[in-house]
Amino acid sequence: MSLAALILSICAIIIGRLPFVSFIAIILAILALIFGIVSIFSKNPNYKKSESITAIVFSSITLLFVIFKIIMFIFFGDIDIHFDSDNNHKHYNSNYDYEDEPIFDDEFLRDFKMKRI
Repeated sequence: MSLAALILSICAIIIGRLPFVSFIAIILAILALIFGIVSIFSKNPNYKKSESITAIVFSSITLLFVIFKIIMFIFFGDIDIHFDSDNNHKHYNSNYDYEDEPIFDDEFLRDFKMKRI
């Protein structure tokens, strides 16, 4: 059972890094956590406690990472990153239309040209 917990926790770590399938990683991490705890308190001498502890640590880290990722997506999911012509990234709110506003005004361009010369 400790080996199953370890395999499930490693699979949860790998799947948790993929976008849009985090719920599968949560399920695998919870199962690995349950199997790890059961195998630690089991009287069977065939269960290795080091594998159980490793599975519990991996699944706990995966759960924290995936929950953090979901919270970040909920709060910051509407921000898109765009690149201008100079490959400088800019953060734009996708709910606002920036096409009518110039990215740089004339005063900024004039100051920029003066500093380059």
